[in-house]
Amino acid sequence: MNSKLGTTISTLLMLAGITLWSVSVMAADDVTSLPAATSQNETRAVAENANRAAANDAALRIRAVTRLDLDIELVGRTSVRIAGN
Repeated sequence: MNSKLGTTISTLLMLAGITLWSVSVMAADDVTSLPAATSQNETRAVAENANRAAANDAALRIRAVTRLDLDIELVGRTSVRIAGN
């Protein structure tokens, strides 16, 4: 057999085998996807709750850090009279 012909036949046989194997793997994947979908939904819900808690915590920390603390006090009784005029 010619080496070029042998290489072509071998390549075609390997491609056919890989194709048949991938089809069987994809067909079997549908059966196991139901529990995987349930676990994905649970994981998504847990991640959503964690994300919401982290966002709330970040908002509280930002408010605490950027809080403007003004210590304005009246100097004495004259301040009240001036403010009242």
